[in-house]
Amino acid sequence: MKNIMKVYFKLRKSWLIGLYALIIVAGLTSMANDSVQWHRWEKIVVQSTNKAAYQKTRTYLKTHPKADVYAQDFPNDYRRYLETISMVRTLPRDSSEPILAKTIYQFAPLTYDALKTDLLSYYSEDQRNYSSDHYFSTAVLRYIPSVGENGQYTEQVSINKIGLMGLNICLAFAALYGILLIVDQLTKVTAFIKGRTGGVNRLNLVQFIYWAGIPLAMITVLSVITHLTRTLFIPSQYITIPWKDLLVQGGNSLSISFGMVLLISFVNALVGKPIYKLLTLFLGVPACLLAGSNIVSLLKMPSLNAFLKSITYPVYFLVLLVILLPIIMILHNHYSLEQDTFYIKLDKLRLPFYSGILVLVILDFVLTFFLPGMSINTPLDIGLLIGLIIGIPIIFAKLVLNKDIRRLFIK
Repeated sequence: MKNIMKVYFKLRKSWLIGLYALIIVAGLTSMANDSVQWHRWEKIVVQSTNKAAYQKTRTYLKTHPKADVYAQDFPNDYRRYLETISMVRTLPRDSSEPILAKTIYQFAPLTYDALKTDLLSYYSEDQRNYSSDHYFSTAVLRYIPSVGENGQYTEQVSINKIGLMGLNICLAFAALYGILLIVDQLTKVTAFIKGRTGGVNRLNLVQFIYWAGIPLAMITVLSVITHLTRTLFIPSQYITIPWKDLLVQGGNSLSISFGMVLLISFVNALVGKPIYKLLTLFLGVPACLLAGSNIVSLLKMPSLNAFLKSITYPVYFLVLLVILLPIIMILHNHYSLEQDTFYIKLDKLRLPFYSGILVLVILDFVLTFFLPGMSINTPLDIGLLIGLIIGIPIIFAKLVLNKDIRRLFIK
């Protein structure tokens, strides 16, 4: 294992050093940018709000409890504080009922100083922009409506709450891992190391360590350092780090990313030609997700849907790991250079793989005709579905099995 790591590092030394240096620079840049953005936000808060105007707004809300705050006759002098209050307080919302002034007054901070502290708190909840899936949001927009010479305008500031641990960033390294697997295959690195060591499993582990494991570990460490050093740039009274939420967010991002790494490793071990690897990933993953969604919708079991949503992402990753890792290892043990010329490397797996494609066609497209709430009314929609139902089996029969199934119908 140690020898493979040394050999591979020599082959990809400049690329790896460049990548790790880029991650460090990105982390340091993120820290500096976070400070700049917060101080920019502080300036907006100081310039756009003041004690007298806020207390005047609270007084109006108190003395006009039945006023509809979103009605056209609501005074503009007080309107801009409504958005400001909603940024720091969770307001009950019912689309069928107007929001009355007494509701805003009830939830508004008691004093201007309390409002200002909530607005400037780095990790405060932004109720308008921080959605239920906020764990995957790298940054949150904050703004205060202001009035200038050209009328009302809004200046937005992006506050990064989770360092480098955004889902998109983590998934980018999973994608990078997949790209380098293809590059190593095309440049014969995989065949070269297999020829020297006799196996591919250890090489695949080394590729994972260098291109996914170390980068994701680095961004995790840099993100923790970012949180710990916030008080060096921002007054400590505005910093209360929500470690529990950040841990959940980090665990979710890493679980999804490592899950994608597993899927990429599985496809890499199963599929031969690089173009077919990409085709399988880009079509296979959405097809499987759509099939699962259609099955749940057809079963009409709200309890099942609620149960699936209650399972955390790390649990899904562990299940995927238990299923796919042994398969990947077995496929690598049967690897040979000649297999890279086929769609599915092992001959014994070609028919099962094609059968899986047929099952997905049924679940994704045929089942669509029977799902409630699906609007398939136009001839174009019907024709497109029928074309997919017929075309996909024909195309993949040729790619996977090297069979032209049209001959079954055309003499």
